[in-house]
Amino acid sequence: MNERDRNSGHVEAFRNLFCNSPKMTEDNSNSNDHPAERDEDMSPYRKPAASVISFKLIYSKDDLQSRKVIHFRPEMSHQVFGEDETIFGYRTLSITINYLHNSSRCFVDVLKEGILKSTPMPQLDDIMKCLEPWLPEKFTTEKEEFLKMIENERHDNMYGALLSEFKDKQECKVFPNQKVFADYKICICDMKNEEFKEFHKRFETYIVWFIDAANFIDLDDERWMLYYVYEEFQHPETKATYRTPVGYCSVYKFFAYPNNIRTRISQFFILPSHQRRGIGSSSTRPWLGI
Repeated sequence: MNERDRNSGHVEAFRNLFCNSPKMTEDNSNSNDHPAERDEDMSPYRKPAASVISFKLIYSKDDLQSRKVIHFRPEMSHQVFGEDETIFGYRTLSITINYLHNSSRCFVDVLKEGILKSTPMPQLDDIMKCLEPWLPEKFTTEKEEFLKMIENERHDNMYGALLSEFKDKQECKVFPNQKVFADYKICICDMKNEEFKEFHKRFETYIVWFIDAANFIDLDDERWMLYYVYEEFQHPETKATYRTPVGYCSVYKFFAYPNNIRTRISQFFILPSHQRRGIGSSSTRPWLGI
């Protein structure tokens, strides 16, 4: 074999080793999906939390199915579902957090379909595990249990001593177009009342969805003061009195040298369903001395 034939043999061997395996190279490159393509494939399973979560104020059993019930969506959810505020793993998802209008006892109704079962992507979000730290104590996910709560609900309960009141100029949302106008009552609450403290723990769970970096106050700290706003109206047919807590203000008493106390507003929250009705400006006057 001459030198030329020997070199030709080396070239052919080189081709057989490295160049005649195009499928192997292609398969290797395709064995790992491109991140952008993979993320696009998963996009139907990523839901913005604010678009799939809704809150309802429940006055009666019929409200669970009614589309006319007072409802609203959260403004934020990063403390519950992370900085991207999305829920992953469900093609169809609906989360309804139902609050009894007076006691704020809670029923969580989660409807989900098209659950992603196998994927190399991050695991599915455990919805209830994410929600539970931010829900009222003794919440339920059972409709029948919540129906019993509705039966036992006191519609006219109100905590605290009345400071002032004013009449709403807009019609009550619970009974639209029926000329029902509510009164708003501002009360200062007794921080030693254990029943009130349990109620406040339930109601304050709203704030994580509407106040950035919200946290729950220490109700055993005597320096806290709580003011509540109640909506009061009469049922147009039964004439029964209904009272609904629609917001609160927490005020902290600081020591001011040499021997004084200075108060400072910490949190001020009005339910989205009752905003833009003049409640905030009218409610601050009693505790600001205006």
